[in-house]
Amino acid sequence: MNFRYVIETVNQNGLKETLIEEVTKSDILIGRGASCDLRLVGRLVSLEHARLTVDDDSISITDMVSLSGVLVNNRLVKTEKLKKGDVVKIGAFVFKVTREDGVWGFLEERTEGADAGDSEAFIAKQAKALRFQTFLPSFTTLSILCSLVVAVLFGVMPFVFSDYWYWNSGPMSSAHRMIENDCAQCHSSSFVQVQDKDCLSCHKMSEHSGVMNEVFTKRPDLNHRCATCHMEHNGDAGVIAKESKLCADCHSDLGTMIANASSPDIASFEKHSEFRVTIPEYSMVPSESGGMDEEIVSAIRVSLKDTEKLKDSARIKLNHKIHLEPDLAGANGPETLTCMSCHRLSDDLRTIKPIEFERDCQSCHSLEFDARLPGKAVPHDKADLVFNYLYAEYAKLSLSPKQDESDQDSAPSRRRRRPGGIEATRGNAPVEFSRASVIDQSRNAEEELFTRTACHLCHEISEKPEDIAVSEMSSKYMVLDPNIPDVWMPAAIFDHGAHQSMSCESCHGGAKRSELTTDVLVPGIKNCRQCHSQEQKLNSVKSECVMCHSYHAPLVMKEEEKQAIEKILLKHATY
Repeated sequence: MNFRYVIETVNQNGLKETLIEEVTKSDILIGRGASCDLRLVGRLVSLEHARLTVDDDSISITDMVSLSGVLVNNRLVKTEKLKKGDVVKIGAFVFKVTREDGVWGFLEERTEGADAGDSEAFIAKQAKALRFQTFLPSFTTLSILCSLVVAVLFGVMPFVFSDYWYWNSGPMSSAHRMIENDCAQCHSSSFVQVQDKDCLSCHKMSEHSGVMNEVFTKRPDLNHRCATCHMEHNGDAGVIAKESKLCADCHSDLGTMIANASSPDIASFEKHSEFRVTIPEYSMVPSESGGMDEEIVSAIRVSLKDTEKLKDSARIKLNHKIHLEPDLAGANGPETLTCMSCHRLSDDLRTIKPIEFERDCQSCHSLEFDARLPGKAVPHDKADLVFNYLYAEYAKLSLSPKQDESDQDSAPSRRRRRPGGIEATRGNAPVEFSRASVIDQSRNAEEELFTRTACHLCHEISEKPEDIAVSEMSSKYMVLDPNIPDVWMPAAIFDHGAHQSMSCESCHGGAKRSELTTDVLVPGIKNCRQCHSQEQKLNSVKSECVMCHSYHAPLVMKEEEKQAIEKILLKHATY
């Protein structure tokens, strides 16, 4: 059997709030005891005050020998059969009997803030008057008095005793500890927040600080300044901001902050756009003398998704797949190569050392040029130096003592033509030494090196244009600078040493399949998201923006701005 207990409360704004409690019993106990079905908290309510008996057609109430009794329509009753509209009073509580949709119920109407009808409010008032706290000043009064004491101690005492440590709001960072007692170094105006000009007077930062000035001017509503992200007097944890939210405040909608912003909008690492790499572009310009001048290098940022523009512009011939073949050691080469065979970690274990021929290539790629000169290899240098080396070696060879007549027929230079080799002699008459013959041999070897072997295998080579004069002792060829990039993402920070536990192929998986120099083998952001997340997640490295980006790279300080250490220490000495 269902019984519905409804409480309608009218609050101080005149709005009605309704609370409904359903009881599914035919025998309902009313009182202030814990075992009662309807608990009424009041001094005039007994622990078990009355009992309701409910069935489909009727409802009755019985007094459980309570202290204050049960009143029905202002009549004291022992047992009474109730009907719809009857008014029942138990202690200070008044109920109206209801029947809706065949369900009997009690309706109690309350007014917020009104007296409950008994002496509960009076008793509470008397009890409060007896408390010791009543005779003490209020919390508001105590707060005002304490504020006045603090104002006197920390506002007046520094002027009286000439000591500023009273105003220090917290510990200084290690970087600023030396100027801890020189408040005016940062606080150029009293009782004014530290201004950006005060920070920039010492910190010569990258273009990011200049861009921020544009943002502050364009968006004064943001109320941003250096101290928004870098909070001093909070120890080292405050001055070095790491929260990604500080970066996202601007970078999530960069177009509204900076005119013609080149960087994409980035709200978080999860919504970060694909990585962009810096690819250099080259062009040639005529020199003042009418020849060819040095190359002018520019750079463009290309997304790893832009397959049409994503081309490595390094002018070198490189096939990763051939170099990483497992059977290279043996018939095809002297050793089995791995990524670390050529790409070695720097001494700080963070970056990769640039490729060097002598260290990384020479063991497999010899620059020897003539079988008559075993062990002699041209230098891995400019074309003119290579030709001069060839000329010197052939000159020494021509001036060396002649072989015995019996050995002339079997001498390598007599058997066949070799790179730089001399023509076979008629009979046994040796070729006489002359400058022309040395140059001829040098030119032959040069042509072999630059057009068919050695240099030709790896470098882009061309003959010098006709408008450039080639002297007798200079090379006919021009080797274009490879310009192999050491860093693909200059604005990013990456620590290779921290990732040593993972194989190179885990990130650079395309290397073993790459056959073209134009392939860019930098891993995309999807690869990084396997391990890194901006939010703290299971099996994930929590990664804030500053883990990979640093926008405040310091600039070199001008010589005239530097000071002697004695002067600096004296200036910031304790007052």
